[in-house]
Amino acid sequence: AEFMREHKYPFDDADVFIGHNCLTPDHEVRTPDGWVPLGKFEDGESVTACTWDIKSGELTFSKCLTVSRAYSGPVYEWDTHNHCGVYTPDHRMPHTLVSSPVGEWSVNSAEWVAERGANNVILPISGVFEKSENPLALTENELRLLESVRADANIEKTGAVRFNLKKERKITRLEWLCGVTGVPYTISVRKDGAKRVSLLKCPVRDKIVSILGKGKDKSLGWWVLNLPLELRHAYLDELQHWDGRKSEGKKRVTSVTTVKKEEAEIMADVAIFSGWSGKVKECVLTNPFKAPAVKGVIYRVDIRPRAKAKTIKKPVKRDYLGNVCCLTTPTGYFLVRRKGTTWVTGNCHFDLRFVRDYLPDSFQ
Repeated sequence: AEFMREHKYPFDDADVFIGHNCLTPDHEVRTPDGWVPLGKFEDGESVTACTWDIKSGELTFSKCLTVSRAYSGPVYEWDTHNHCGVYTPDHRMPHTLVSSPVGEWSVNSAEWVAERGANNVILPISGVFEKSENPLALTENELRLLESVRADANIEKTGAVRFNLKKERKITRLEWLCGVTGVPYTISVRKDGAKRVSLLKCPVRDKIVSILGKGKDKSLGWWVLNLPLELRHAYLDELQHWDGRKSEGKKRVTSVTTVKKEEAEIMADVAIFSGWSGKVKECVLTNPFKAPAVKGVIYRVDIRPRAKAKTIKKPVKRDYLGNVCCLTTPTGYFLVRRKGTTWVTGNCHFDLRFVRDYLPDSFQ
């Protein structure tokens, strides 16, 4: 208690050893403006965050209240590709077991989950964000062609769209997309053997250019999240044909690389909001033959068509001293991210009286 007073943690002496249904402050929640660490919010602050429905798996942006408390005691820490949560022992975790009926979710404490076999526990890691409007009036194949332009084409200031391609699979794919979208094109062979494919002026080409932008401004936008679910799935599928590489076997991972961090974040969130998984990893490129050694940074996005994953390893139990945070939500669960890994966790029942105005009548 004296140590916490010295470091200006607000608490009463009796609070120090009281259990908290919370997470460490470095966990991020998804707001309409992006991912924000829980530690950025004050205790009792109102925030709009992405919540999850345990029955339907639907993601919704809901009004929530933040919880922030001083805590001294044990925490359970998971640190795998699928799950990087750090919780107080009584934190609520939605999960299912390998032996449970398909689609049936349960809720137990982090301490309870920690005692189960790691390969037996399955967590929800994404959900479905339902949108029906299509303000850009894109068809599925136009969206697929747009991704090819974003990934491999140059858009000049005049609006001209040109590809320089060496891989036959990409050339074949591009010709097919032009055919199904009715976009005229020309092909010529360069001196280095690459083929230059130029998309000729037409309404579809002009629409794609207006969406992506020209020159260095060409980029993907957050508008992708507002597309209907079937179009988002089509977009995620198209990634493998351009900047993405699809692995063989059961994992079915599509790894996409880009030099733009925001594009990587968009792709990952499109996957997460469409019932798939998406994770961004920063990769530093080095060249030992040049100084300085660091050449640049690229971002790799790993995308898989799955909405749940095993915990893989058992957690480490350790002591913790500091603030812990959580949300109170109308659904009981919310989307959370830590170390680039995203999953669904349970909300906090602290201060339920403050959130009652946001809850349906059945919760009153």
